[in-house]
Amino acid sequence: MSAARFDELLRRVAPMIQHAASHRAPVSDAERLAVTIRFLAAGISQQALAASYKLGTATVCTIIKEVCQALWAGLKDEVKYPQGAQWEAIRGFTFVDIGAFGRESDAGVFGRTKFGAQLIQGRLPLPPHAPLPGTDVLTPPVFVADEAFPQKINLMRPYPGSQQLSHDQKVYNYRHSQARRVIENAFGILANGNPCQNKPATYPRE
Repeated sequence: MSAARFDELLRRVAPMIQHAASHRAPVSDAERLAVTIRFLAAGISQQALAASYKLGTATVCTIIKEVCQALWAGLKDEVKYPQGAQWEAIRGFTFVDIGAFGRESDAGVFGRTKFGAQLIQGRLPLPPHAPLPGTDVLTPPVFVADEAFPQKINLMRPYPGSQQLSHDQKVYNYRHSQARRVIENAFGILANGNPCQNKPATYPRE
């Protein structure tokens, strides 16, 4: 992050993270933001951050929570839900839901998110149906998922089993698995770009 971008970010969140002076000098706004950005960008533990900045672990925990809330409050108006043709211009994650436990099933977690519920109920504002290349048959936009997910008009899953499938069904399952590789690659990109995602969160979901 450049110094100019850091300063701009600090300008937006400073009014929300300022602490009144007490018997000891408060941690500066810039240092509070720096601690949080380093935590989010590098995935460093709060204990290591506390030692690096010579702060208490509880202090670092509080700083990260408060600054993350300020970052969301200060930037949420710039994170607009895409509409119509804007979907076509997106080259990244369009929705993130955080806070599920690892033992929960993917389909169960998905169905409880706002995005998943709207998709399953057919209320998600998706692009209109369009013909596939070389045909005039209108086809809905679809998401691909594994067998744990329900089959819906905008949610495709592979044919179950492998013994009684026809040749065409096997070909479809192969193409489906090739499409799902994009999902696995996306999570790899996410993990490489955000090291804090590489290990379990050991703090409250709030």
